[in-house]
Amino acid sequence: MFVCLSIVDGMLFVFFVPRWKWERWQYMIRDREIELEHGVWIRKRTLIPLHRVQHVDTKQGPLARRQKLASIYIYTAATAHEIPFLDEQEAEKLRYYISSLVKEDEHDA
Repeated sequence: MFVCLSIVDGMLFVFFVPRWKWERWQYMIRDREIELEHGVWIRKRTLIPLHRVQHVDTKQGPLARRQKLASIYIYTAATAHEIPFLDEQEAEKLRYYISSLVKEDEHDA
């Protein structure tokens, strides 16, 4: 009985939980802030003011590169925030877009 439950539990966490996590990732980029929202059971919302953004990177591991995916990292003085597993081209466009918004915000300040 315990073995069957372990197998079912393992299959759940291998096949379903990653998909649920991915489907529940949302981001919105506004003129003055970036909003990130994610979580399967517990939802976490993060607002990143653009004037706090120091730089933006894209990263790819070997598996993501093979699938033509990339993650965006948004760095502030306190921490780094991730938007995971976007299409490579979309990630590059989004990185340039966020960088341009940050530059505009610096000129406005």
